[in-house]
Amino acid sequence: MTGSDPLLDRSAITTALRRLGDRLARRGVVADIYVFGGAAMALVYDARRATRDVDAVFQPHGIVIEEARVVAAELGLPPWWLNEQASAYVAPGGDPSAPEVFDHPGLRVAAASAEHLLAMKIHAARRRDVEDVRILVRHLGLRSAQEALDLCADVFPDEPAGNAAAFDCPLRGVERAILTPHIAGSTLEAQEKIGVEVARKLAHYATRGSTVGAVNFPELHLADHAGALRILHIHRNVPGVLRQVNRIVAEEGLNIVGQHLQTLHDLGYVVLDVEDGGPERLLPALRAVPGTIRARLLAPGIAL
Repeated sequence: MTGSDPLLDRSAITTALRRLGDRLARRGVVADIYVFGGAAMALVYDARRATRDVDAVFQPHGIVIEEARVVAAELGLPPWWLNEQASAYVAPGGDPSAPEVFDHPGLRVAAASAEHLLAMKIHAARRRDVEDVRILVRHLGLRSAQEALDLCADVFPDEPAGNAAAFDCPLRGVERAILTPHIAGSTLEAQEKIGVEVARKLAHYATRGSTVGAVNFPELHLADHAGALRILHIHRNVPGVLRQVNRIVAEEGLNIVGQHLQTLHDLGYVVLDVEDGGPERLLPALRAVPGTIRARLLAPGIAL
């Protein structure tokens, strides 16, 4: 996701779901979607709320993803507008009180109950969720922090060992293994799913340059670059860098077939896909551009 992605309010989410349901119905499919996160807030608990994507879990998986991407193209949404990237936060025991918010011949949509949504947001412990937590606490009529903690224990009854327990892991002492502290996944299932998701995102950065989910770095969602040389250029967010990068590529006689730029505070991240040329000629010139922090090239099967 990037800062330029459109915000989805209640009306936009409903429109996208209706279009998705229409497409699924034409294929004789009835899908079930469980929505949580900001989309659930917008659909049920806060009409003013908007979100950049719809966090959900759904079945059947493949055809929903396929048709959601078609809907994205039709409505001008990012292809990941409906995704399961935050599924690690869903309580493993299910949510029997989840209200149905959308009923269509091809699609049934339920939103997380206020109890489950509050427990997810408390366990995630993110600053941006503070206002949502306040709204949900008022909605549920909770009067103390203990009541909120008791609710979390009801939703997520099986917790990992506490801080006093000895840390024992077969990866301790393994060369080049990186063990991270608590990463906001508070159930064993969530920790397992988040571990997989972190590994996937690191792999996507290494092989594609994709930075989706980064909190202190510009976010870009990048597809595969088969048949193209991909240039990754991290730089200070100052004027003229993109112009110089483009000049270097043009002087090498390479045709640009795709280009992405995103900035965050004082950082800039530009990604160019060019028709494959001699990568060894580009790196020294790219690294010499004033303001450059790091430059990488990704060729099919090669990362420099």
